[in-house]
Amino acid sequence: MPPTATDKGGKPANGALPPLDKPDGKIAKNQPTPKPTAAPTPAPPKTAEEAEALIAKTTAESKIPRPRREEINRKPIKDAFKRINEIKAQTTLNLEGNVEAVFTADRTPENRLANIAVVSKKGDESLMSMLSELVSAFGDSGAIKFLPEAKGYRVAFSFNGPTVKVIIDVETATPETAKEQAKAYGFLLLGARVKQKGQPEEVFLNNAKVSVSGKNLVFTCTVPREVTNDLIAKNLAEKTPGAENTMPAQTP
Repeated sequence: MPPTATDKGGKPANGALPPLDKPDGKIAKNQPTPKPTAAPTPAPPKTAEEAEALIAKTTAESKIPRPRREEINRKPIKDAFKRINEIKAQTTLNLEGNVEAVFTADRTPENRLANIAVVSKKGDESLMSMLSELVSAFGDSGAIKFLPEAKGYRVAFSFNGPTVKVIIDVETATPETAKEQAKAYGFLLLGARVKQKGQPEEVFLNNAKVSVSGKNLVFTCTVPREVTNDLIAKNLAEKTPGAENTMPAQTP
């Protein structure tokens, strides 16, 4: 089910995301937010063979599971777009509207998202309904298996003017752990960009980055609005099985 709009103890101060280590979910006040620092960037591979070698070496050394298309359950995503189509039929889905939203969620042993909640939202309600459906579907797809293990996650969306930004914030055990994992995910991104060159997901990989903020690992992807609008429109146009196949692949 889509998340309900609960504040889990309060709204974020100054737009910052609430700390996950607070048992009551309340936001710490007067706490300076560490400035994210970019993860070290290695030399990019030049061929598909070099990219494959980099990905294999990184997953083996870091123990990060390699994303594989067949391990992601696409049915929840397909079902979500069916429900979004129902929303579209009942009201106007304004893909040109603006919305900002922050979700929090816990991770289950089965690599699913649970206790999804909206802690902050502002803007177009039709887009907000769509985001709620998609976050819930992503949580049911098992895709978080390929994210670092954590007690919970914070996901922020910004559909603002000509760009769309998605930020996934993951709290790790220590700042050193965050730096090590950021380096590994940076290697995987470099390999995936080469292997997926010319594929629909290329634009997302090219505009994704990994940074560190204290002991938090921060994944950010900023793409032109037209890219996400085209992707959403294609999925909404699919009314038969197979709609999920137009979603970006997650296999490097």
